[in-house]
Amino acid sequence: AFHHKQPMDSWIDAGPDGTLGQLIRPLDSVGVYVPGGTAPLPSSLLMAAIPARVAGVGQVVCCTPPGKDGKIHDLILAAAYRAGVDRLFALGGAQAIAALAYGSETVPRADKIVGAGGLFITLAKRQVIGSVGIDGFYGPTETLVIADETADPAWAAADMLAQAEHDVLASPLLLTPSRAVAEAVAAQLASQLEGLSRGDIATASLADRGGIVVTTDLAEAIELANAYAPEHLCLLVADPWSWVGQVRNAGGIFVGEVGGAGAQCRRHLCRRVLIRGVGRLRRRAEPRDADRGQRALCQPAQRGRFRQAHQPGRAECICRRPALCSCGDSGPRRRPDRARGGSGDEDTADKETRR
Repeated sequence: AFHHKQPMDSWIDAGPDGTLGQLIRPLDSVGVYVPGGTAPLPSSLLMAAIPARVAGVGQVVCCTPPGKDGKIHDLILAAAYRAGVDRLFALGGAQAIAALAYGSETVPRADKIVGAGGLFITLAKRQVIGSVGIDGFYGPTETLVIADETADPAWAAADMLAQAEHDVLASPLLLTPSRAVAEAVAAQLASQLEGLSRGDIATASLADRGGIVVTTDLAEAIELANAYAPEHLCLLVADPWSWVGQVRNAGGIFVGEVGGAGAQCRRHLCRRVLIRGVGRLRRRAEPRDADRGQRALCQPAQRGRFRQAHQPGRAECICRRPALCSCGDSGPRRRPDRARGGSGDEDTADKETRR
């Protein structure tokens, strides 16, 4: 239901100045990378493949590293089946990104690669930009929990450990204006670590990159969260929706004590990228029939308003169709770039046009 509410619609608007619009079309092929070096992550597959299916992507291909026995884990196989993955390859690491970007004898080339991964996956994605679309650059996971005196310390600790157990480089953090809550969560962390199957990883994460901070109030906690720009922001407070509007930088906001987590943007990237969704798995075209509108702009009565765009030999006619234009320009020209040392004469403009 969440993803079905995301798609953009095609539309065409025929007005007096021409016809404008946008056509939304799904990508032909999407490659999903599912990390699995230390544990199977079926949720990562589902959160990447389901949006692709809702978007109408023609072919969904998945690559994931095999286990020590050379086979793909049953949980990954089940998730791929449920998500409608077309092809699944036991292939991991940078070579999987290369195969999805350029294609191989067995792995088809994708229009876009989605999915999280470690350092080498991130570096591989950077190498293939321009040859294939990339959803984002993901590093070690991180979660920031904001809790007040009404929060259940056991839930707050569980949210922190859910990310801490992913990687020794994960960052589990708690901000709270209550010292009592801080102490109770610290006690819960110690208690829950004892029965955690990946407790050694979570312990290292908490020791090296985790922390509990007592703030002056919730407002200060929100400001610190905006400055940190976490991947996951959990609001375990009495009235969480009253604070959601003040959150500016976060990959995903989890409101209340019941929520989930997934592959979002990582720290600092959350300031300038969007969360993965259906809209990012479609391409947008903008059909235009603006002859009437552009011809109207080129009429003598309108020429004064656009004289910078219509001075022959100095700039480009905005209609780009000299045969239909009454501005008198013989063809498109580009203004010489004086910042690059252009002289402004006609020869320089002609050279710029030929480029």
